[in-house]
Amino acid sequence: MRERTEGPISGAASPVATDEQRRYQRYQTDEVAVIRFAGIETTGVMSDLSLGGTMIEGDFAVAIEAGTQMTLSFGEFSQLPAVVVYVGDSFCGVQFLDAAKHREAIKSWMQQHKLARAMR
Repeated sequence: MRERTEGPISGAASPVATDEQRRYQRYQTDEVAVIRFAGIETTGVMSDLSLGGTMIEGDFAVAIEAGTQMTLSFGEFSQLPAVVVYVGDSFCGVQFLDAAKHREAIKSWMQQHKLARAMR
């Protein structure tokens, strides 16, 4: 399990001390998401979430590749459009499409669920 630290959820961009620069701070979660792409529906667990995207872990029945367009459904969100930007063993990183359109709703959802910052 990843280490948790408390911190406010902010709509402002925030630097993270890692190899790469991220636009938004990531927050740890274990929310199950329904994933739809190429006529396939499956589920995965979002291990971290930011205002710009999420990391999804799971044993996907079909290989997901970078560039795959998909929709995610979790909580009150139904078919949030996203694109796969990174693929690893049993996980993928996705970027929300039209993120600005959903930013305030995602921020509110994270606050309601009292997510803690993801440490990497």
